[in-house]
Amino acid sequence: MSPLAGTKNMTNMVMWQFSPTNQPAVIMTKEQLTEEAEWLSAFGEPTRVAVVRALATGEKIVTELARILGAEMVNVSHHLGIMRHAGVVKSDRDGRCMRYSLVGASATAMEIVLTHKSGMRVVIPLY
Repeated sequence: MSPLAGTKNMTNMVMWQFSPTNQPAVIMTKEQLTEEAEWLSAFGEPTRVAVVRALATGEKIVTELARILGAEMVNVSHHLGIMRHAGVVKSDRDGRCMRYSLVGASATAMEIVLTHKSGMRVVIPLY
């Protein structure tokens, strides 16, 4: 049986009932679900996962990331834009450069855990 016992559409609301733990239903708007899906999709491309791993050690500028990843700066910038829009990374101006860092991240020697503001988590091994 699926962990989701059932879903029910209610106008602009979606109800999720998580049956394994018998938790009460969690009601989220379609906008909240769309935001979570966009956040999750930001991890759905190999270059973006590599960016997360590279940023696990601290903030970096695009040229540093491009060198680490062995990728073109324009491609790295493109992926950073998607990740920034989804809320996975943030950017801070440092003179003429933008420094990128992870949002809601905690790292150990073995993994990095990224947490969305809703509490959803993604764990990426650092090997």
